[in-house]
Amino acid sequence: MNVTPSQLALAWVLHQGAVAIPGTKRRRYLEENVAAAEVTLTTGDIAAIEAVAPHGVVTANALMPGNIADTSLARHMDMQQVADFIASGELALPPQKTVEQGAATSVLLAASPTVEGVIGRYFEDCAQAEPVAERAGAVAGVARYALDRENAARLWAVSEALVG
Repeated sequence: MNVTPSQLALAWVLHQGAVAIPGTKRRRYLEENVAAAEVTLTTGDIAAIEAVAPHGVVTANALMPGNIADTSLARHMDMQQVADFIASGELALPPQKTVEQGAATSVLLAASPTVEGVIGRYFEDCAQAEPVAERAGAVAGVARYALDRENAARLWAVSEALVG
């Protein structure tokens, strides 16, 4: 099979009947991800994958680590522009976290039995985020439309059409 690891992973997710929306900043990775929809997994491929990752063991969720100041994540941003944007009231930031606090939700999703079988959800502060109807001024929660499977399928179709 001549596919990248990410294409194999996405093809497997799609085979499960789930909709994946991987994020990327680079067009080549977007094209690579969209090409995963064309990957056909044989019965043998599925058996080999399930031998190392039995059904129900691998899950996919999204998370927000939080506002972690002690990293270089914002190194490419002009800090004055960020400060001006925050001062304008157009951007609300949650309270700052330490690196350890920011990593806690990732660790929860990777290792905790409390999230076993939970898929396609958005987490923050070591918990499933509550849906919010209004984003203005909100620093927590997940928009209801982001949890809608029909929206996810439509976004996938539009993305696929855009990259040909």
